[in-house]
Amino acid sequence: MSKAPMLTVTPAGGQINCDWEFLELAIDELAKFLKAGCPEPHVVFRCGTVVRVADDDEEFKGYKLSTYQFPETDTKYAETVKQIMRDNSRVWAVQKKIADVGPPIRRAYATLVRQGYIWPGPSAARWAQKTTPDSQLYLVHWPELDSRSRVFNLGISADGDDAAAAAGDFRRQDYMFPEVAAVILSQKPGALDIWRYSGMKLERISI
Repeated sequence: MSKAPMLTVTPAGGQINCDWEFLELAIDELAKFLKAGCPEPHVVFRCGTVVRVADDDEEFKGYKLSTYQFPETDTKYAETVKQIMRDNSRVWAVQKKIADVGPPIRRAYATLVRQGYIWPGPSAARWAQKTTPDSQLYLVHWPELDSRSRVFNLGISADGDDAAAAAGDFRRQDYMFPEVAAVILSQKPGALDIWRYSGMKLERISI
């Protein structure tokens, strides 16, 4: 079963964020699944939200009222929200310029943000797809938000219902504190490059 997010400090902006303890395992399992054949880049955010990017997707233009709305909170937290948005802006300033993978990152931000913050309710309906019989990786889909499943969540669990239940909080964390953890690129059939974000850079690993 997926455990609750753990607070940590991110490398790009120093913000307090939620980090998923199964993230690296989930990225490895996703890469194995995609290696069978998927030409589009996949951008993975820190809590396991994945955006499948197309070349003609819109790019994120940065944080402003017309592009991003932090979920409504009590006015007593106004200063906290301002601090979070300053941190988010620092993370974005770093990540949008990363060599080789800047375009898919910018497109992934735009797609994630465009779908908005997912409040509990009918629009948050989701289901978990098991990737392979011997893997604990589930892909959690949001049909009410995204009929083409361009954005989905990763779950590591022995049970699909548990994976789907945990995905709600993880998806909300990735909306409030967006930061890319990895970019998976297909170079040719059966070959992938994984760019893992660590220590202010993305490290390339071919599999």
